[in-house]
Amino acid sequence: MTIHINELPDTVLLGIFSLLASQRTYNLCRMRLICRRWRDLATDSSLWRTISFPNNKRLNIEVLKNIFSWCTNVKEVDLTHCSLVDDGCLEIIAENCPTLRVLKVRNCKVTDFGLEKISSSCRNLESFTISYHDSQSITSEAVNEFITKCPELKEIRIFEEEQDEEYENTFEISPELIRNLMSSTVKIFHCENASFLSEDIFRVSNTNVSLRLQELGLPNCLDLTNTMMYSLTNRCSSLKVLDVSHCPGLNDSGIIALTEFCPLLEHVNVMACQCITDIAIESIARHCPNLRFLCVAGCELPKPMGNITDVAIQTVADLCTKLEDLNVKWCQGVTDIGISAIATSCPHLSHLNVSGCLAISDVSILVVAAHCKNLKSLDVTECLRITSIGINSIAQNCMKLCHLDMQVCSYMCNLDFRCNATVSLPLRHIDLSYCTKITDECLKHITWLCHNLTFISLAGCHRITSTGMKFIAQNCHELQYLDISYRGLQSSIHLTDESIVLLGQNCRHLAYLDLIGCWNVTKECVRIILECCKYLSQLNISQICEPDAVCTQGQRLRNMVLQYRSSCDPVRVSKTTRNGKLAESFILYMSALNL
Repeated sequence: MTIHINELPDTVLLGIFSLLASQRTYNLCRMRLICRRWRDLATDSSLWRTISFPNNKRLNIEVLKNIFSWCTNVKEVDLTHCSLVDDGCLEIIAENCPTLRVLKVRNCKVTDFGLEKISSSCRNLESFTISYHDSQSITSEAVNEFITKCPELKEIRIFEEEQDEEYENTFEISPELIRNLMSSTVKIFHCENASFLSEDIFRVSNTNVSLRLQELGLPNCLDLTNTMMYSLTNRCSSLKVLDVSHCPGLNDSGIIALTEFCPLLEHVNVMACQCITDIAIESIARHCPNLRFLCVAGCELPKPMGNITDVAIQTVADLCTKLEDLNVKWCQGVTDIGISAIATSCPHLSHLNVSGCLAISDVSILVVAAHCKNLKSLDVTECLRITSIGINSIAQNCMKLCHLDMQVCSYMCNLDFRCNATVSLPLRHIDLSYCTKITDECLKHITWLCHNLTFISLAGCHRITSTGMKFIAQNCHELQYLDISYRGLQSSIHLTDESIVLLGQNCRHLAYLDLIGCWNVTKECVRIILECCKYLSQLNISQICEPDAVCTQGQRLRNMVLQYRSSCDPVRVSKTTRNGKLAESFILYMSALNL
């Protein structure tokens, strides 16, 4: 017997709506448009405990007022990267969400005024994430208010707003904020580009005061020194996560002091701390046996073998067998010896980044394939000694692999994964940019085995033709990101309208498509892409035309996009001539449905 969905009782429909809402808040907004009954059910307050609209460029105060007209029990609000959200929006949230526990407004136009409204009304707040766009927008005083007025607060994350500035702003941490942190319940504190007035800021008269911090992040902090690290960490015996990436004032002494007081450390990020050497990493390994994450990417001074070598990596392998994530990007002193030691001693390894390590070859990659059955992510970008032998072995043995990055592996050819054709791999992200020996035959095998791919980059792969595009279109229906561009003097004569149209018709979740350098793509093809791919928000395209004094190429493209979208912002990135005609490349930013 067949039952129509509208014959189900309200309680059952609410259960279905709740499941869909847990996946994406947008689903509730769309269900409200179906019929009057669904509209009423979709506004049930039980479905709106979490309001999540990240990356929405059109969300404004009027939309929030409408949403909060039926939301009375909101616990979490995520408006990350919503550029129109400002203090007025925070005021609406404060008025309507007295039981709010989580607030995320990173890269929104908020200031101390809006935060004061939240801290005064949302006393149960446990976590907030904000960003500042200058030294006056968000201050230590506003953060202090949160700590004072919200006794349940456990997590504070402060970021610099993403913007194209020639200089970086800093967030000045006041002595009052440090004192408040020491007496608060805050367990996670992360502040990007922090600055301090003096080295004594972490020193307090009561030496018995201990911070409850379990996670500390001070990335890009130019003021952080070894002395400050010592003063801070000797009161953080519970610390499990430390991020001091891009802090040039730290060296081995500061990290050694840290490890003596923080034996519970599980996550250490010292990326681009160029004074960190093997000595500090060995100290971490000896004192922190629970280490699960280690990032030493870019810890390089101009030494022949670099600061970080196999000596430290082997010590980590011997003493930190719980390691799950290792990033040694551009550490030229790390070779097959160190990576092989990690692979054989750390069976839980799930993420490995050896990009730019020129001494890494198939030798260690084969060891990783044999021992690391839990591997989920591998980055071998610019590892020129790695070939398809190693990567095929990884694909054959690491059946949990989701992310594979192989940019500029110039000798990568005959890549077929050599897996049983009946076994589907969970791979979702593959980057083959500038692997110039990759062919259609490689794509045939990859797409046949990896139906869940959402990200494919084939930039600069000049051997790929329309045949390869058809393999992608036929097998990768979940694809969201595709780059088949040709930059510089490169161009493609192998990709035709037919294959790109098939791509648009079959891969309807595309949100990003880069066709720069594909000069054979016509405007009619672009029209079909726009019509089929409702989620497409960025299209990069090259066009050839006769010069037109009345209407520029950018205007023509914009007018065409506006037939299918409510807004379009074309940006020209290059202008040349080809065979006497005008050849231009554009990035088309457009409005689109959110995935």
